[in-house]
Amino acid sequence: HLILPVICPFVGVQENSPSFKMNLFPNPANTNLNVVIPNQMSSGNLEVRVLTTLGANVLTDKLNFVQNGIYKVDVSSLSQGFYFLEVITEYGRQIEKFQISK
Repeated sequence: HLILPVICPFVGVQENSPSFKMNLFPNPANTNLNVVIPNQMSSGNLEVRVLTTLGANVLTDKLNFVQNGIYKVDVSSLSQGFYFLEVITEYGRQIEKFQISK
């Protein structure tokens, strides 16, 4: 049997750096959460998911492109507490924490 050494150039863990930056307001929110994404990063439709702090999906929506880069997410059905908003675009995904206050 011939034994050959294996050299693996991939060592370590790749860090996930955000491919785009988004801002949420108002935070805490009550009925609507505005999601601001730079125009160059929001040229298409968005998929949004709202997750509980335990990771359960409580809301999924697809948002159409808007010219000003400000998307509205209806969060009126959510109970008071903390959540994560996951936004998926053609440029990647980003997750931000937000609060519902009633």
